[in-house]
Amino acid sequence: MSTNVQFALTSLIIIFVESTISLGAAQVQRTIRISAQVTGELTDRTNLSFTSNGYTSTYHLYAGGLDWSKSVSLLIYTDGSDEFGLKNPESSYLLGGSDGMIAVAKKHNMVLLTPLSPNKDCSDGDGSCWYLGDPSGYTKWAEDLVTQVQSQYPIDKQRIAFGGYS
Repeated sequence: MSTNVQFALTSLIIIFVESTISLGAAQVQRTIRISAQVTGELTDRTNLSFTSNGYTSTYHLYAGGLDWSKSVSLLIYTDGSDEFGLKNPESSYLLGGSDGMIAVAKKHNMVLLTPLSPNKDCSDGDGSCWYLGDPSGYTKWAEDLVTQVQSQYPIDKQRIAFGGYS
């Protein structure tokens, strides 16, 4: 990183911190914690693309409406084959609605990550699954995705849960 870029970033951080001091010490501490650790968007996003280990697939990430002043955990949820619930995130079948996975994750202050299988040539379901083809390669892809999400959000590593349906 060039000296000019480092100086500009340092100046921006100082200006940002100075501008929040008038809000009170607690707010400054919270603002500094959030700005220093969250590099990902604090919104709900669907159909994001991720490439790693020679595979590309999509995922949904729900990080909006969480209390970042408290411990935030991570819920990873996948489907075995067909992935109907993940491919239809607005449907109350799995993700949507007041009792869906999105609402449950938010209620428990969790980022929800729902990766779809990189295997699009599966003979089961609608053509997508995790267990045929190169399962270890798909697992590495998913591991790299989780690592990326953890680098963007201050996830409490003692509070990571994994679930799925097959």
